[in-house]
Amino acid sequence: MKAIFKRAVPYQDDEMNLPVKDVEAAIPFYEKIMGFQVVSRGDSPFKSAILGRDGIQIGLAENGGDPTQDGCFFEVDDVDAAFGLLANSGRMAWRRRMPITGLTGMDRPRTRSFSL
Repeated sequence: MKAIFKRAVPYQDDEMNLPVKDVEAAIPFYEKIMGFQVVSRGDSPFKSAILGRDGIQIGLAENGGDPTQDGCFFEVDDVDAAFGLLANSGRMAWRRRMPITGLTGMDRPRTRSFSL
């Protein structure tokens, strides 16, 4: 079964301006592993790309930000299918149970999540 990506929630401010060191080097991961497609590319005011999947979009940008300190969470309809997508790619993924609060103003205790 395929996971449907429902929304992207940025760690900081803007899922359309996620910092990467090299846009061209980052794109293959999102295309081949995460199933995104390039929607558009830009060079001004800095090199960037918009990627889309299942009706959501994210933006990667060589904007001088620290990629280790920014990123986004993805809400999916089936966390097990999403985990399988990444686990089967050979990428390391860890599962954990953790309370998630404040994303939609509702408490969602024991939400299952994983990270790379």
